[in-house]
Amino acid sequence: MEEEGSGNEVSVSGRARRQRGWWKRGVVETKLNTINMTAWVHKECDIMDEDALLRLQTAWNNPQKKDKCSVCLNDLEQNYWQGTEVGRMGGYGFQGAIFSVDGLCNDGKMGAGRCRFQGVAADKCTRVGREDEGTSSNRPELGVLALQTAALSEDVLLLCDNKAVLRVIKKWVGQEVKATLATAPDANILQEIILLLTQRVREGRTTFLVKVKSHRGEPINERADTLAEEGREISDDDKRWDDRTDRMTFEVRRGNTTVCSVWTNSVRNALRKHAGWAKLQEVRATAARH
Repeated sequence: MEEEGSGNEVSVSGRARRQRGWWKRGVVETKLNTINMTAWVHKECDIMDEDALLRLQTAWNNPQKKDKCSVCLNDLEQNYWQGTEVGRMGGYGFQGAIFSVDGLCNDGKMGAGRCRFQGVAADKCTRVGREDEGTSSNRPELGVLALQTAALSEDVLLLCDNKAVLRVIKKWVGQEVKATLATAPDANILQEIILLLTQRVREGRTTFLVKVKSHRGEPINERADTLAEEGREISDDDKRWDDRTDRMTFEVRRGNTTVCSVWTNSVRNALRKHAGWAKLQEVRATAARH
C-alpha cells in the first residue's frame, strides 16, 4: 500500500473497507480510503489478467457507503447466518415469503423500501408524501407495510425495525378493539393496512410482523434501508399518500431550522418552552424597573 501526495496530503478514493470493529457491532458501513493501492507481483510474472486488475480497482474505488453481503445457507457459512438475529428466530427456515421493510426520513423527504429474501425481483421503493403536515420515520414505515401486504397470496414473515409502528398495528389486533382512526396521525395509510390484513385473515393467510434491530448487518434489513433511501429521491410527481388533511399546522423552530408539523407532543412542548421563556423575560423586565 502506498500513500499519494507529500507531507500530510492524502488522496482519498473509494470505500473499500468496513469500519474498525464492525464485527462487534454488526455494522456494514464502509469508511473512506485514506490511501491508494499499488499491486505488487512476482518478478517472474510478466502477464497480468487485465480483467482481474479491473475488478480489483473497481472494488477499491467503490463509492457505496455500505458493504454488500448475501445470505448463503450452504456448507459452513450456514452456521453463521443461523446464528444471527433472524436466524435464531427461525426466519431463514420460514416456509413462506420473508420480507424486510424500512422507512427513512431525511432533509424533509420520506422514502420507503421493501425487499424479499432471495427474491430481488420483488424489491420496491416509493416516496411518501404529505410533508406539509410534518415528517417522521413512522409514516414511511407504515407506507411500506401497506405496499407489502398488498397482492400476496402466501404466508408472510415481515421484518421491521420500528417498534412504534408495530405498536400502532397491534392496537387493532383482537376481538374487542377500542382503537380509532380519528386521532391517528397517518390514518389514510393505517386504514389501508387494516383492510389488507383483514382480507388476508379471511383468505386464511398468516402474516407475522417481527421486530428486528436496525443496522446490525442483516442483509435484507440493510437492503430495505438502501431502497428507502432510493425512494426518498423519487420525484414529487410520483409521491404516494400526498393528500392534505384539514388539520392545522404549526411552525416550530429547532436550532437554526424551522419545521412544520400538526399538533403533536413536540409542538406542545415547544409552545410550553416558548411560553415559559416569555414569562421569564416579563418577570426580568419587571424586576429591572424596580
